[in-house]
Amino acid sequence: MESKSMLYIGQDPINLQLVRYLLSKKFPHIKLIQVGSSDEAMSKLGEDSPALVLVDIQLPITEEYTIPDKLKQQADHESTPIWAVSGCVMEQDIIRAYRSGFDRYFTKPLHLLSFTHHLRRELDG
Repeated sequence: MESKSMLYIGQDPINLQLVRYLLSKKFPHIKLIQVGSSDEAMSKLGEDSPALVLVDIQLPITEEYTIPDKLKQQADHESTPIWAVSGCVMEQDIIRAYRSGFDRYFTKPLHLLSFTHHLRRELDG
């Protein structure tokens, strides 16, 4: 199987632990790259070409909403899928995320079966 990576942008250690665990159990062939900010993410993108970018949106920080635009401005990453995961479940938050350029939006707590299904389609499809 082709070696792929997933870039996780977030600072919450519990959420990172969940993503790490999920990948290790269900997608051991996927390399996880973790960064804490969009600036770190942009520098990592020069080193690696992830198959997926997962952004953990934490309020009140709103920097995360700029990530899709920054990423898609880079020719090598304009088609890289960018997913958001957030505890924000209000319709306006979800609409804002999609308008910002996120390809998928998942709410917390994650429904692991559904999230795993979407990961499988994206990473193994």
